[in-house]
Amino acid sequence: GLCQPGFYGGADDECLECGMSVWDAQKSGLMTALIMIPIVYAGVLVFGYDDQAATRARQLALEGGAGWLNMYYRHRRSLQDIKGMARLIFKYMQLLAVLSSLKVTWPEDTRVGLDWAEKVGIKFDRMFRAGCMQEQQTTSFVLLFQCIAPIGFLVIVLCTGVLATVLDEVLYRILKLLGLRAYAANARGSIRLNSMLVITFAYMVWSCYFAGLVSNSFEVFICKENPNGIRTVATHPDLICGEGNWWFHALGGILSLLVYVVAWFVASYIAVRQVAKTLKRKKFEVRGAFEFAVECLRTSKIYWNIYAAGRDVLVSGVVA
Repeated sequence: GLCQPGFYGGADDECLECGMSVWDAQKSGLMTALIMIPIVYAGVLVFGYDDQAATRARQLALEGGAGWLNMYYRHRRSLQDIKGMARLIFKYMQLLAVLSSLKVTWPEDTRVGLDWAEKVGIKFDRMFRAGCMQEQQTTSFVLLFQCIAPIGFLVIVLCTGVLATVLDEVLYRILKLLGLRAYAANARGSIRLNSMLVITFAYMVWSCYFAGLVSNSFEVFICKENPNGIRTVATHPDLICGEGNWWFHALGGILSLLVYVVAWFVASYIAVRQVAKTLKRKKFEVRGAFEFAVECLRTSKIYWNIYAAGRDVLVSGVVA
């Protein structure tokens, strides 16, 4: 619902004080986006994995590369296992965040766990205090922010890749101008991000937040009947279902389902099919460039992530 000026919507539908001016909130949002660039860069290096990256790390290690490269190559499998476990835990936290929206009297211990799950949920408007970026928070702005925030993150990921390429080229040219041609040759490509690494990282984040994206897309369609007989959106009582602005937001919800949910299934199916073809062609020894879609899965269970995503859609539908 609507909050008074200077407040934004928090968890459990309460309004929390912003504690800053509109201009400060907007500057804070911009600074957060800029800070995300080095975080994304580090995330791509740590969580983005493909065969090309492993091959390059191995080559550099054999050529007497830096100590961290040797360590990365030796412990690559352990890192993959840790990444797989971290993604699995995060995915289930998202699912628990969806379940926490049920109006159920949970046991105290369960409630504590659900509260923690909500903290890593995907309510972007609460995470970034979107309501503080205008004089008074409105339902339209909150729903729009939730809809475009994932696209904004994708833009940040792409900008990170472009910036890394530019910096890599600048470093190469500076070293070359200084006459350090040997160093320039070795440095070229050290900062640049492989495009497959960027795709891997983006897909990983997309998959981790999938349950939350489904829940956000369904939000505008979850209506409840009030004592006065008027049906309103459960999380936004000022929005009357089937009337006025609701139709505009319903269209946004449908677009969100197509962009964030249906597109995920299509992309995942294509990626897994490519893995299956590569496995067949390479006698089940290599999974190929799209290994990220089936990482940590047994060869006989490479479609499991798609089935699990179907479960997330079903749970979100039941909760709705």
